[in-house]
Amino acid sequence: MRYEISAEQLHEESSIGYKPTATDASFQSLPLSMLSDREFETLCYKLVKREIESGLFTTSNKIALMQGVGERGRDCTLYLDSISNGVIQCKKYAARLTLPQILKELIKLLLHSILDESIIPDPESFTYYIYSSNDCTEQALKLIYGFSNEIGTHIKNGTIEKYAKDVSEDYEAFIAFRSVMPMDEINKLLRSISLQFSNLSDLSGRVSKHTDLLQEFFKIRTVIDNSEADRIVRKALADHGLKLLTDADLKIIQQRVGQQVPNKRVRLGLADFFGFSTEFFRYLQPEELKSLLKQVAEIKMTLNTSMLNFIDNQVAIMELRYCRPLVARNEIHRFSSQVWKPYLFRRLASKCNFQDLPKALIEKYFPDTILPKDIVLKEISEILLDTADKVLKRDYSDMYGEGEFLAMKIRLLEKIHDGIESLEQAKILITRDLKTLMPIMDEVESKLELLLPTAPTIIIKEGDYFDDPEQLAQIMADCEAIDRSKPPKNE
Repeated sequence: MRYEISAEQLHEESSIGYKPTATDASFQSLPLSMLSDREFETLCYKLVKREIESGLFTTSNKIALMQGVGERGRDCTLYLDSISNGVIQCKKYAARLTLPQILKELIKLLLHSILDESIIPDPESFTYYIYSSNDCTEQALKLIYGFSNEIGTHIKNGTIEKYAKDVSEDYEAFIAFRSVMPMDEINKLLRSISLQFSNLSDLSGRVSKHTDLLQEFFKIRTVIDNSEADRIVRKALADHGLKLLTDADLKIIQQRVGQQVPNKRVRLGLADFFGFSTEFFRYLQPEELKSLLKQVAEIKMTLNTSMLNFIDNQVAIMELRYCRPLVARNEIHRFSSQVWKPYLFRRLASKCNFQDLPKALIEKYFPDTILPKDIVLKEISEILLDTADKVLKRDYSDMYGEGEFLAMKIRLLEKIHDGIESLEQAKILITRDLKTLMPIMDEVESKLELLLPTAPTIIIKEGDYFDDPEQLAQIMADCEAIDRSKPPKNE
């Protein structure tokens, strides 16, 4: 059964209420991530349909946009002479696509095709297109641009089988595969099909060639001479004011900041103060001002410290969920599992701290923030191997403690290194096990990265929100959301 939408439904779905603004789209990327999921799919469909009609897209001669539900891993289906020869998977994310996300989506399509061969009738001539509103992570791009070689590696190291099992557990349509996974068929399909990828820049360039598509999905703002632009923008702000704002929080900020006259806007670098006059700050004694800024710094330091503790907690939770079972099933050695916590903690901590310092100081004193992941992994592995070498030599001179406490630590170390007879064997083990761990750690890193602070901003307010029912309702909802005595709403 096909799930293509009719022309009437397509016209109805194309009647978009909100259109994100694109400033001179021929010179910069379009705000594709501001479209809804369905709008992004419709834009991709209309773009390829236009390219087929104009002869730019030559591998297929028809495209169909699928229904929003039951599409079985396909947002758009491509045909050549009425035979399916490709699908387009539209991924509208603000973040970059990860390797696990791409592989799981691809495996989902392949499992559907095993149940229904009409989805991929001829694998050798079938292409899987990924259209992304952003881009991909480094590992995902490595797969995309070296697909024929990289997919073989992921088949051999068991990644494909693991993700296939995960997908079968996530979808009831694949219940028949949970007992016996058709790995031979999946692997054969993976080695036969082709994969192509278009990111934000690619799609922006293609869409910008079609003025009607731009106007249908975006508000176009043309860039003009600076002096003229200044006059136009100032007039627009005066004429429309808050109408330019659609975010409720932005409206509140605009109401608080926008009414402040110039001498009540004091910017001190570490903190900006609105509503306090420059005369007030001139009145403060140097020690008073120093104390004020110190308290601001202490608030930020408290939040940073708590954030590090939060990261440590989340990494530990994910270790229990993903890493410990691998050890229990003997898929990795306990020795190799020690990579998990320091690697993920360093990777995540480096992305949320030290934002207050100049770039030169960050590079000098906090190099983790600019180190590539392979270097971080190498450093941690070297520390673990150095410890293993000392354990094998029964050298515990670097260990702190005494009596039973020291003896307990030594027993724990020996248990971690149980079965390892030489340093060379330890190197072989960690190299082998990292092939299993890295895809999982990449996925966990991507998940936890969404919980890190982004451009953190704190607003100190008066009690006027008590007189605003909407603000008060939002405050009550947020307080309930962070109440630890209640389960999270997303669980």
